Amino acid sequence: MLTKMFSDIHNPFAHGPGQSLMPTLSPEQANWTIETAMTWIKRLVRRF
Repeated sequence: MLTKMFSDIHNPFAHGPGQSLMPTLSPEQANWTIETAMTWIKRLVRRF
């Protein structure tokens, strides 16, 4: 799910969407994205 979400935001060869317009996120979407990524990273770190 995170891969799909971030693939829509980032170009795999550089930062940003390339030639496309930068997608915009609502404050709620941005907060959800940050919290989800932080939770995923925290769980990953706990495995080590």
